[in-house]
Amino acid sequence: MEHQMIAVLVDAERVAAARDPYQQHRRDALAARDRARALRARTQWRRRARAILARGIRRLAEAVEPPRAPCAVPASDPC
Repeated sequence: MEHQMIAVLVDAERVAAARDPYQQHRRDALAARDRARALRARTQWRRRARAILARGIRRLAEAVEPPRAPCAVPASDPC
């Protein structure tokens, strides 16, 4: 029942906005802002997921083959 009331309100707002260009412009701007936020959120989620995956792969690689010890500096020639 509640979703029907919301749908009626959204429809009424859409009809009112169709008559008022300022309202339509405002609705379009809000929709564009929401799309931009969703795009940023998806981008950030993907970036975090890639970082987590890379960290897991790195840990797995280190578990299979431990990292090499740093090379020792050769002793200087006494001559």
